[in-house]
Amino acid sequence: MEEMEAGLSKLYKAFGFSAVLDSLAKGDFEKEDYIKRLSVYRVYAKIQYNSHMGAYQKKLAEILKNN
Repeated sequence: MEEMEAGLSKLYKAFGFSAVLDSLAKGDFEKEDYIKRLSVYRVYAKIQYNSHMGAYQKKLAEILKNN
């Protein structure tokens, strides 16, 4: 997985949930408090969605590049 090669595991080890929270809030501190109030299931679903969407976009870019 490219994300792991790029140092995602090191980022998570260094910053833990703060890295995930920052990613979900897209750097907006005000959104972090809102995200913290959400259920863990909703946050997990969003993380899963982002992961699947990222994989889809990457695959689509590869297909378009090769055509």
